[in-house]
Amino acid sequence: MGLHQYRDTAFAEIRPEARRLALLARAAVHGPALLLLDEPCQGLDAEGRSTVQAAIAAVAEALSAAMIYVTHDPKRSRPA
Repeated sequence: MGLHQYRDTAFAEIRPEARRLALLARAAVHGPALLLLDEPCQGLDAEGRSTVQAAIAAVAEALSAAMIYVTHDPKRSRPA
């Protein structure tokens, strides 16, 4: 997920989209059949949102996992 450069950095000190990627990796590490994502892109800029949505789609596909993706913004209702 491109997070190797943060291995010695406190979670609170990394970019918001990198935090979301770290949380996604943590959720995916055990190969769940279902991903529950509640506002995973809230507060991110367009670039960060795109990065996180692409990672979500890739993880869901790699795991063959079902996904519940909650958002309150109808324009952003689907991951990339």
